[in-house]
Amino acid sequence: NNDVLNGIILNQWFLIALTLLSTYILNAKIELFALKFKNWGFKDNALRYIFIIVSLVLLATLKFLAVPIIIIFYVLSSVAAQLGTSKT
Repeated sequence: NNDVLNGIILNQWFLIALTLLSTYILNAKIELFALKFKNWGFKDNALRYIFIIVSLVLLATLKFLAVPIIIIFYVLSSVAAQLGTSKT
């Protein structure tokens, strides 16, 4: 199982694609949601609570491999939240 992951992660084309994607995301004008809580209510902070719970589950199960998945989940959640607020 680790050999498959190592093969993917160490593949030169995967690394080039990851570098290009990271460069784009770092320079894109994507408004990311803040993890700062103004109050503790679930209704106002549902996205934050869901993100934290999913992140903890991923870290507990995948350990270090969860980090890139959490970053992708963070960006996608922010984009989804942005689209959800712009339509209303």
